[in-house]
Order: sequence, then C-alpha cells, then structure tokens
Amino acid sequence: MKNSKISFLCLLLLAPARLLAQAEMPGTDPWTLGSVDPAALMVQRIGIDLERRLAEAPGKRTYATREVANSLTKKKARLAEILGVVDPRTGTGPVEVVSPLGSGQIEANGFSIHAVRWPVLPRLDGEGLLLEPKVPSGQTAIVLGDAEELPEALIGLIPGSETKAARLRGLAQSGTRVFVVAMIDRRDENSGSRVIGRFTNQPHREFVYRMAYEMGRHVIGYEIHRVLGLVDALVRQDEKQTISLWGWGEGGVVALPAAALDVRIAKVGLSGSFSPRERVWSEPIYRNVWNYVSEFGDAGTATLLGNRGLVVSNEPGPKIDGPPKPKSGRSGAAPGKLGAYEETKVLAQFQLAMQKRIPEDKNAEWVFGATDGVVWEQMFGPTPQVKSEPTMSQPLDLVAKAYRRHDRLMDQLCDHVQLLWNRGDRTRMGAFNGNALAQSGNWDRETQILRQDFHNQVIGNLGQPEGVPTKPARSRKIYDTPDFVGWEVEMDLPVAPGVFAKGIYLLPKGMKKGEKRPVVVCQHGLEGRPHDVANPLQKTNYYNSFAAELARKGYIVFAPQNPYIGQDLFRVLQRKANPIGLSLFSYITAQHRVILDWLKTLPEVDSSRLAFYGLSYGGKTAMRVPAILKDYCLSICSADFNEWIGKNVAREPWGNYTSYMYTGEYEMYEFNLGNTFNYAEMAWLIAPRPFMVERGHNDGVGIDPMVAWEYSKIREVYGRLKIPDKTEIEFFLGGHEILGKGTFAFLKKHLKYPE
Repeated sequence: MKNSKISFLCLLLLAPARLLAQAEMPGTDPWTLGSVDPAALMVQRIGIDLERRLAEAPGKRTYATREVANSLTKKKARLAEILGVVDPRTGTGPVEVVSPLGSGQIEANGFSIHAVRWPVLPRLDGEGLLLEPKVPSGQTAIVLGDAEELPEALIGLIPGSETKAARLRGLAQSGTRVFVVAMIDRRDENSGSRVIGRFTNQPHREFVYRMAYEMGRHVIGYEIHRVLGLVDALVRQDEKQTISLWGWGEGGVVALPAAALDVRIAKVGLSGSFSPRERVWSEPIYRNVWNYVSEFGDAGTATLLGNRGLVVSNEPGPKIDGPPKPKSGRSGAAPGKLGAYEETKVLAQFQLAMQKRIPEDKNAEWVFGATDGVVWEQMFGPTPQVKSEPTMSQPLDLVAKAYRRHDRLMDQLCDHVQLLWNRGDRTRMGAFNGNALAQSGNWDRETQILRQDFHNQVIGNLGQPEGVPTKPARSRKIYDTPDFVGWEVEMDLPVAPGVFAKGIYLLPKGMKKGEKRPVVVCQHGLEGRPHDVANPLQKTNYYNSFAAELARKGYIVFAPQNPYIGQDLFRVLQRKANPIGLSLFSYITAQHRVILDWLKTLPEVDSSRLAFYGLSYGGKTAMRVPAILKDYCLSICSADFNEWIGKNVAREPWGNYTSYMYTGEYEMYEFNLGNTFNYAEMAWLIAPRPFMVERGHNDGVGIDPMVAWEYSKIREVYGRLKIPDKTEIEFFLGGHEILGKGTFAFLKKHLKYPE
C-alpha cells in the first residue's frame, strides 16, 4: 500500500501460504513457478527485458541523412521536443552588465571580469561571468562547467578549479571573449519551499527535473535555452563573431544538444560527458530523457552538428556517489551515481558518430583526444599560460553571492514550471477539447486517435495486439470456500520474452451450465499482492478483501499482480524504460491485454462485461489501462483520483496532502503528461463507458476540492454526451480504503448483475 515501509525481503517472507495442494484449472497447464516468489520474479524479468531493449536500441536507431527531405530539420525538432526546448525565447535584449562582484569590474592582466545577465524566456534570465579582453579578436567562447563548479571558481576568483581557470584566463588574454554560464548545481539547500517549510535531499537538478519533466520540459532543456538565449543576444550585437561552446561534465551534457540545435555555434568541445547512454538509468535521474537512447544517443546528437566542429576529451568526468545524504526533514531523492567513463566506450561512441555523420559533412574537423589539454588546443589553439589569481579591488564574499544567484536562477525555473501547470488545462484543451468534441458527433473517431497518442507517446507501447495466441496459462488451486474456488494463474507475455502476467481467478460456485457472468478485475495498490484483495480468510487492511466480497456476491473476479512492488527494485524499471520511450505502464498495459484475451476464452465469462476496479496504485491503473484497452467496459478509480498534474509538480501543494515533489516515488513522473492527459482527459478516453471515483474525505492522497475540481470536467463531458448517469463520484467519511457501497451499486447497475 501507499507509504508502506515493509521491505521487499519481508514481503517475500510474508507471502501468503498456499491453502491447497496444487490443482490446475480446466484448460490450463500445471503451475511452473514452484516456490519462487512470482512478484519478485516479474519485476526481475521486466528489468532483464528492458536492459535487453536498451542494449539493442543503438543498432535500431535511425540517423539524419540529406537523402531524406527535411530529415535533419525533423531530427532537430524532435531532439528539442524531448529536451523541452519548445518555448519561444524573448528574442530581444542585450547582454547586461550587473555588479554583484563588488564596487565595479575586476581588472586582470589583459582582460576585465564582469557579472552579466541576459533575457531567455519571459521572467527567466541567464546569468554568469564575462572575461572581456582588452584587445578582442572577434572570437567568443561560451563555457559550461560541471554542476559542482561555480563560475567564480572556473575563472579563478575563488579556489577549486585552478587548471580550468588558467585555461580560461589564457583564452581571454589571447583576445577571446569568455562567457561562463551559471548552471543549476547538485546541492539540496533550495530543494523545497520556504513558504510551506518543507525540503528534500534531492539535488537541485533533480528538484527542477521532476516538475519540469511532467510538463514536457527538462532541466537540461532549460539550460540549453540559457545558452541559446546568450547566443541570441551575442548575434544581435555582432553577427560576424565566431561562437564556440565548451562543456565540462554536466556542462557537456548541455553543450552537445545546444550546439546540435543551433547552427550559429561553430564548434563544440566536450569533456567528461560524451558517452554511451544505455546505462543512463543508473546515473542521477536528472539525466533521464524520454526516448533519447532509442532516437539519438550522444552519437546521434553529434551527427546533427552537420559540417561544424566537434572535439571530445576522454577525461573521466565527475564522480558522484549519490544524492546528498538524507537528514532530518530532508529525504526523497532518487538514487543515481556517476563514475568514470571507460575510454574504450567513449571512443566507440565517437567512432559511431563519425560513422553515422552525413557524408557531405565529413570535412568538418572532429577530434578525439585523451586529455583536456590535447583537445583544448585543438578547440582554441595555443593560449598563454597564466596564474589563476586576479587582482581584486576589495575582499568579497563571492561564494555566498554565487549561491544567491544560483537560487534566484533555480527559482525562476521552478516558477516557470508552476506557470505551465497553471496553464495546463488550457494547453490540454488545445489538443483535446472534450466539451466541444462531445457535441461534435465525432467522439468515437477522435478519441481513438487520442487513445493511440496516449498509448504510443505517453505510456509507451510494447506492441501487444489483441488476440495474439499464447501458450496455455498455468494455474494452481489456492482457495476453496463455500462461495467460490480460486486459482493462481500465470500466462506469458509474447512481446517480452520471459515476462508474464499473473493473478488470482475467483469463480463463484453454483453457476448453471452455459451461464455467463461479468468479471470484475480487482487491482491492488503499491507494494501489494493479489491476495490482499482476494483473501477469503480476513478483512484485509485498506482493501477490505473487496475481490472476495464481490466473488461472494456472484461475480467472477480476477486479481492481477502488478509490478509496482519491491521499492527501488521496481522504481528503477521506470528509469530503464524511459530512455527507450517506455514506462512501467507499458508492461502493465500489455499484461492486462493478455489477461483480457485469456478471460475472453473462458466459457463462463461474458466478454462484453469486463470491469475494472483498483485502489491506490491500482487506481492509477484504473485511469490508464482502461483508457487504452476498450475491452474494459467500465472503470472505478478508488483512493487515487486527483488533479494529478498538480499532485506531481506543485512546489507548494494544496492543503494537507503530499506532492510527489517531496517523496521518494520518483517513478511517478511521466514525460509531458501535464500538456496532454490529466485524469479528466484519461477519463474522457474511457467515455462513453461508465466511470466512477471512490473518495474518502480523510485520504491523504489529495484533498476534496482538488478531487472535485478535476472530476467536474469529467461530469461535464458525460453530460454533453447525454450520458450523465454513466459517471459518479462517491465521497465518504473514511481514508485510503475501499468502501464498497456506491461502487458495488455502480457495478450492479452497469454490469446488470446481480439482477
């Protein structure tokens, strides 16, 4: 269940004992899993399948080519889309000199140092430091350090990056204007809200990533915007200058796609960042980019440079052991580490990029070097060797000032995402105007297109079609009560070798020969098992054994095992899935497709009356799976229904509930969901089939006004479709639990059972 603190090991040890000796259902083979815990095995097998898909992805990737019309343009547009570089920049305003460094500029040997700012998006700026040469050469370098490095350290105003500072100062002395862009770092001091007094140990980059990802934006994309906003300002000032871009570590992760997207950047240099991305799931979560491994990888992104220069250093990159340590009042960060990249793999990625680059562009200078020193000269030519310490006019607390600048820049990003969330209803209406569509007469045709988009672009489609023949299901009897008999059942997933669907099938006793009855699929929640909903021996916590109760009433019941069990063992599946355009619900949807196909083969099942009823994470399933699989004739969402986007992105959440911004449930984030399908839009995909919400007043997953607001949009569409009786919401005095009153009546009404 939600917020369960039971370890996965304990779950395995506490798995319910089998009540009966094995005996399979008619038409099935004997159970084959033995004593292995099926839930743990399911999670493990999905992980293996995802790692196989990740390994195969680069070989299936398509690259830009000049033989295909607009190939390069389309690839760049797609890269911008998955990185969230989709907002129009302001397009006006110069680089502005500000003075947080003291009473004025700092003079050094051959150049001066300024703090600078430039416009990027409305209410969002870029900031950094400028090394202005006294005798400019017409060359401009934009530099991005690793997220751990303050711009002040990179140019030698404070200790910490002396070697890099010497290079940058030498570059300025040689006549190149050097802009060092401030980036979002990995500390956690600002990862929360001063307004509500709540904080996390998420690195700042993760805190921005979470909310941005849900809204189709990305911390990487925002920093690309800041780089390109600077390019905008520089080109307006002087169109003839030559602009180069250099990135170390996290700065390189930003620099490569920034250069790929903008032809005004003549050359890009990367250090400690260019790498295969098939194991990006093990790195910090703020490097997670939807479908990046399938569609681009670093090699594919490099090919978008066309005839512009690329230099790659094999420096190992930053070493990060994980997020900041949890401490009192600060927790919830996703796991993820950075280690040294293997030289052979970096070189192989560079060679892949060389192999796949457009033939007409192969005259451009691309260089791979063992160290920064080698590629630095390839990038900029010989530069003077200088000391890193400038002459300062007065002592300054530069670190504190730099951190205030950082928090200002971070707050701008968070505020921009909160603005996108507030505009989300309008954005989603632009793609899916439910009210107007309900009156247009085109509901079935248009929602089918949107349903496919939801499956393919948001959830991720494994390609499990309806009615694919499978091997016979395997089963073993586990319950035999006066009212029903129950079997544990498993069946293969054809699109994912080794992965299976599994659950408990409850068949009421006393059915007449030839009789067909409706099925209610009863779905457990987080860290749950089918036994939690189907247990005939006790009234289980939260679930109140509602599947067993329905079976006693005469319904056929199937209680699936969903793979959200094992804490981080399952959460990391989302990390493995996203880089290839999939999600945890890609597998859950495919499993339910197989379950539905199997149920329809059973002689006692009325295949026109297959209903879904899920609690908590099962409620999330109730919103997503029936929205895709039309074989479900109705859906009931219990103890989960929300203004779901706000639940994920709110920095200062409503009332007394918890936003996922403050929990460890990092797998909740679904790319661009906030601009495509909130819970209302998912329910519109379920319409005109019946849909119901079960909501306890005391359920901490949300608050009543938020739930009622989102549900009101569903009620309106059902009204405009002239089927207001097909949707209901039941509020009751209770918590995170199945009540089973209004919902049971809803099932009886729409399944026409019991008569």
